[in-house]
Amino acid sequence: MEDLREFIARFERELPKEFVRVEKEVDPKYEISAIVKKLDLLGKHPMVFFEKVKGYNIPVVCNTDTTWSKFSLALGVPPGRVEDFYSEREEECIRKNPYPTKEVKNSEAPCKEVIRLGKEANMHDFPFLTHHEGEVPYLTRAIGVVHHTRANCPHTAHYRFMVKRGDLGVTHVTPAPSGLGGGGTEPDRSPTFRI
Repeated sequence: MEDLREFIARFERELPKEFVRVEKEVDPKYEISAIVKKLDLLGKHPMVFFEKVKGYNIPVVCNTDTTWSKFSLALGVPPGRVEDFYSEREEECIRKNPYPTKEVKNSEAPCKEVIRLGKEANMHDFPFLTHHEGEVPYLTRAIGVVHHTRANCPHTAHYRFMVKRGDLGVTHVTPAPSGLGGGGTEPDRSPTFRI
């Protein structure tokens, strides 16, 4: 399994025409999202790696999953096969659940390079982007894992994660009107998801 750093390096090597490295310092308040929006308006959707983010020693990467070629590289399948491959795996996971939840020991978890607990944990230490005037910073594609009690299986999706304070972030999870929730047009009335 690759981590994000390995994926970015491989992407830059293998798809250099779809990769932009920004070396000048950029502001996480409006500037980064304005650059990405400008590229979008020009019909360009490269992965953009911002090396120097004002006020932080952490880079920011945007547009990691905006083209079939990016999905192709991430999933290890040809671009023309991405949709079918994804649909097959999704159906397999929803209907058969062949990948049971597996607990990973803290000492073995690759995301545990830096651990901050209690008062040391502060979301303002990370360069969350402010996209629009009058809004708080947020992460547009935070990954959330929820457990659906009736289907008895986990579900992973992207959510908008808003940073309200250094010690408080919020998201809103809305069950889908079909699929895991209920299979009809009525929204799922099951208990609140545990995240």
